[in-house]
Amino acid sequence: MRYRYRLKGHDDHWSAVTDHSFATYASLDPGTYTFQLLAANSDGYWTPSPLTYTFTIVPPVWRREWFIVLLVLIATGATISLIRLRERSLVKMNTLLEHKVQYRTQLLEEKNREKEILLKEIHHRVKNNLQIIMSMLNLQARHVQDPNALEVMQSVRGRVRSMAILHERLYQHEDLASIDLNAYIEDICEG
Repeated sequence: MRYRYRLKGHDDHWSAVTDHSFATYASLDPGTYTFQLLAANSDGYWTPSPLTYTFTIVPPVWRREWFIVLLVLIATGATISLIRLRERSLVKMNTLLEHKVQYRTQLLEEKNREKEILLKEIHHRVKNNLQIIMSMLNLQARHVQDPNALEVMQSVRGRVRSMAILHERLYQHEDLASIDLNAYIEDICEG
């Protein structure tokens, strides 16, 4: 037996006459093909019409439309998921930072209150001590007979009084960074 064949959709012409009873086609693209076969017997008589066999080669999974759409959907879903995960992470970090800031602000406010109480206590003690010194000088001045010594004691009492005034003004001043020294010197000189 001798054969001639062709693969419609791949070959344009019939193959050369062969006595092989098989045909090999490698790397066919996806699509529909029709294999046609003509056979001749030993007398040279050929079949009047070719024997046909139609078949379809489907593309591999990764080349199908539904797979490409699925990949696009998966990529889109993964991107959206990553964005949402990142947003959640940022919100959690933001919330944590806000709590830390609130906690530290609260600690600073407590420390500030403690320092204000301590400052008030120190001011009160300094004021009391200066008052005690002035009272002691007044008591001592009652017993001094020497006019020079009395004058020195009154001078010292004036200086202590000036220090008390200066201390009082400094304590009551709101902005210690900008103090008008001229006004303080004038108050001390008047006192």
